[in-house]
Amino acid sequence: DLFIRGKEPKQQDNVYQAFEINGSNGKRASACTPPDQIQRVTYQVLGSNAADWVREQGIPQPPVEVDGPCGGGELAGDVQIGVPTIGARVKGGVQITGNARSADFRAYRLEVGQGGQWVPIGSEHGEQISNGPLEFWDTTGFDGMYNLRLLVMENSGNVLTYEMPVVVDNNAPAVQIIHPTPDQIYVMETDELVSITAEAQDDWEMDRVEFYMDGNKLGDATVAPYSVRWTIKMTDVVPKSGPTVYATRCPRADRLSTQHASSPTRTAPSPPSRSSSARPRRSGTRRPTAAPANASL
Repeated sequence: DLFIRGKEPKQQDNVYQAFEINGSNGKRASACTPPDQIQRVTYQVLGSNAADWVREQGIPQPPVEVDGPCGGGELAGDVQIGVPTIGARVKGGVQITGNARSADFRAYRLEVGQGGQWVPIGSEHGEQISNGPLEFWDTTGFDGMYNLRLLVMENSGNVLTYEMPVVVDNNAPAVQIIHPTPDQIYVMETDELVSITAEAQDDWEMDRVEFYMDGNKLGDATVAPYSVRWTIKMTDVVPKSGPTVYATRCPRADRLSTQHASSPTRTAPSPPSRSSSARPRRSGTRRPTAAPANASL
C-alpha cells in the first residue's frame, strides 16, 4: 500500500491474523500436519468482548482444534500413554491406553499424582501391552490438575517411566439468573423488551450460556455479562401464570447445569389513561418469543 509520507502506520495490525490450517480437515496445523496440506488463511480476529457479535455476523474465526495425534494412533515409544492425550480434560470413567513393553519386561503399573503424592490406579500387571488398554480409571473424587504416570519395571531392577498432565473436571458449572427478579411485572405498551442477565461460573472454562423460556430457546451469550433480550408480544389471552425463565451454562467438557427462576415473570395490562375514559384500552399480556442458543447442561 502507498501512504503519504509521515502518515504511514506505526503499529502492526492485530485484527487480521494469518493461521496455518490443515486444508483437508480444517484444523489448526501442527507438527502432525503433512506439509502439502498446510494452508495459510487470514482471519478477522476481534477481542473476546465482541464474541457474540462476531458469531451473529457469521465472521469466520480460526479453528480451535489442533491437528493430531500423529502417526495414525500408533505409538512409537515402548513406555507411553496415548489416551488420554497430554493436557486432556477428563471426567467420570477413563480408559487409559498406550504401550507398556520392554526387552527386559517384568511388570507395569499406572499412578495418578498431585503435588508429589502418587496413588496407584488399579493393580500391577505382568503382561506387556502394545497400543492397547492399560487401565481403567474412575475419576470420582478427583478434580483439578493431575499427572498420570506409567511405570514399567524390568527384571534388572530398572524402572522406565512416562508422565503426562491431565485435567479432571467433574464439577458441574454454576449459573444463576440475576435479572429479572422473580415475579417482576412488565407493563404492556410501556415495556417493549425483557432483558435477562445471568451469572455463570466454571472451574476451568465455559463455552456459552443459553437462555430458555418455558422450554423454548431465547438465545445464548459467550461473554460476560451473559444476557439476552426478549421482545414482548401482546396477545388477547391472559395466561393463568406467566412464563418461567431459566438459563443453562454449557462448558466445553459437555457438563450442564440449569438455574430456574423461583417464580414466573409476568406481564400486566397498562393502567387506563385518566383522559380517555370513553374507550378502554385493550388488555392482555405480551408473551416473550424464544431464541436462545446452547443450554442443556
